[in-house]
Amino acid sequence: MERIYDSNDTRVGYLKHNDTVYDRYHRIVGYIDAPVLYDANYRRIGYVKNGTIYKHNGHPACYFNGWHVHDMRGHRLGHVNSSWLGLLAAGLLLGLYY
Repeated sequence: MERIYDSNDTRVGYLKHNDTVYDRYHRIVGYIDAPVLYDANYRRIGYVKNGTIYKHNGHPACYFNGWHVHDMRGHRLGHVNSSWLGLLAAGLLLGLYY
């Protein structure tokens, strides 16, 4: 289980079973089928390309810098500890969901 932290280092969610993203209240937020990201109803909400997560309409939502996720203005949204799928989950939760 990969934990997802916000910019204040508060745990805001986690990735479980390498494809399901949960929020801090254990509700399903979405699913990962790399490089495509889905919401809880399996509607396509975004995709990842070259370290950037794009919304389903093609506009960039956030990008990765190391294990950190930033919005497109450069503000740090949060981080994960150790996995590429965790980064995708953090991007889905912090960049597309909130």
